[in-house]
Amino acid sequence: MIKAYRARIDTSLPNPRSFIIKPKVFCLGPDNSLQPLEPSDKRSMSEEDIPDFDLKFGETLLLSFVDLASGEYDVEVLEFDKNNECKRALEVYRITGSVNAFFAVFQDKEKGDKLVIVRSLSEISRMLGKSAEELQAILT
Repeated sequence: MIKAYRARIDTSLPNPRSFIIKPKVFCLGPDNSLQPLEPSDKRSMSEEDIPDFDLKFGETLLLSFVDLASGEYDVEVLEFDKNNECKRALEVYRITGSVNAFFAVFQDKEKGDKLVIVRSLSEISRMLGKSAEELQAILT
């Protein structure tokens, strides 16, 4: 299962920051084709989601659940069931607000669901062998 996060976050400590986080999740085909996945469930964030949230956003945005507690937040967890044919998945996050960026999380079932976090659109396009313009059109 894949967990992705859609959020609106306003932190106050240690520095005031504001983020809107919007995910898109894809199954990667054999030729790196992107097949959009739809969430099988949507729910509010719970305690069990904190380690995954911190893993994905700690290094990329320097944002952890502790930071959320210092302000206001609305985090929705989107759960995606990968079908058996989907061996590799891609979560792409578009971040707007205090930081404007894209980052991606690759999951590879054949490699034990190893997560690889990529921090820029150019890195994502290089890994997929697609132009940045082509990706921008898909992701926005």
